Amino acid sequence: MTKLFKKALMASAIIAGSSVLTSTAYAQINNIAVVSREGTIASAKALTDAYTQIRTTFKTQFDEITGRENRVVELSKQLDVNNDNRLSQQERDANPTVMQQIEAENNAIDNLSVPIALSQMFALQQVALQYSSAVQQVITEKNVDMLIAQGSILYAKEGLDLNKEVINISQDAITKLNALVPFANTNVPQGWQPDRPTQALYQQVQQIRAALAQQAAQAQQGQQPAQAQQPASQQPTGR
Repeated sequence: MTKLFKKALMASAIIAGSSVLTSTAYAQINNIAVVSREGTIASAKALTDAYTQIRTTFKTQFDEITGRENRVVELSKQLDVNNDNRLSQQERDANPTVMQQIEAENNAIDNLSVPIALSQMFALQQVALQYSSAVQQVITEKNVDMLIAQGSILYAKEGLDLNKEVINISQDAITKLNALVPFANTNVPQGWQPDRPTQALYQQVQQIRAALAQQAAQAQQGQQPAQAQQPASQQPTGR
């Protein structure tokens, strides 16, 4: 562990009011671990399967959303007179009729997205409720003395020597979470509404899933040229 990171851990403990540093004689630490709560939940198989099911259930809405989003792009091009792919206030004000059409499309997209988002958040909440249990299992199995997430100490035994390498237990937590939640229901009960923590987590998970999808798409695009060139580089055999 670097000195900088060690100082950061000590500072986190002091700020959090932890008793980690109250003992003058540090105990021998076994493991310091780090975990990403949002990343673990976003990668849970139950949530991925739920999202797949939701896309099937709401296929009509997804298709309409895509069509309206394309319509917004085309309308925006009509306003973008300098072709910089950004709409200035002057460009917006120049054609209020088109702006009204864009707003109508965006409102329709928002309305179509409501049942989709509710179903996704309902599934997400089921997975998130088991996150702590999954992490606790990993803590016990790996004899973790201190757990860190996003720079904050989540768990620590008293009197620890912080001069120790950090292990990432996110994948282990995902495995445990998959076992605890093999399936997430996507059928939202009538009248159900997500609480604020679930809504906040949903926004973070959506960002993570979007980033992962973008990375996967970029990786696939990078493989296509190599695959296209591979047959040309192979030499004839068997002659």
